[in-house]
Amino acid sequence: MVANGDACRPELLTALLEWCPFVLALDGAYDRLRAQNIAVDAVLGDFDSSDTISAADKPQSHEPGRPEILFRPDPNKTDLQKGRDFLIERGHPSAHIIWASGGRSDHYLAHFSVLAEYGARINLNLIDDQCRTFLLPRFFRKWYAPGTTLSLMPMGKAEGIVTQNLAYPLQNENLELGGRIGSSNVVSGDGWVEVRHQSGALLMMEIFKHF
Repeated sequence: MVANGDACRPELLTALLEWCPFVLALDGAYDRLRAQNIAVDAVLGDFDSSDTISAADKPQSHEPGRPEILFRPDPNKTDLQKGRDFLIERGHPSAHIIWASGGRSDHYLAHFSVLAEYGARINLNLIDDQCRTFLLPRFFRKWYAPGTTLSLMPMGKAEGIVTQNLAYPLQNENLELGGRIGSSNVVSGDGWVEVRHQSGALLMMEIFKHF
């Protein structure tokens, strides 16, 4: 799913598109992808930021050789929420979200909310040049190299958090926005990192780039 925020590195875009069987462009992102000769399968939004597609194209008929046009004018949802709902309707189990960073900070915070809201129904990964952000299940286990920076970010309050193989361990502790959060933790040694939590929504951020 390609949003209409800041573009990522071309190398990252190419690598992700090679592994994605379905490409959904959100509103004005379609114009930018089209300018790079990147084909998409569907375009979704209210088309207030696209110069190529307008509300006049709203019929959802899918013409051969053209992307499916999905006119979704709901003012109570962002284009990212509408895209997520569409992918769930079509039965997609997971999706990568790119070009969603930059610009207004309220938009970026809204994207984190989207990750947490329907985490049980679709696995979403928000990816940019700096990091990958995703919702953790109640038990998470993955192999990391030593020194890898990982951040734990609660959406609201996450309780009963236990970690293994992190430099700053948590032992049945809570994290909460507006209080203690788990930013910039570090993998202690080459091996498995485990994170358990009992309740709440907890995001993991795998940091690629340091400033």
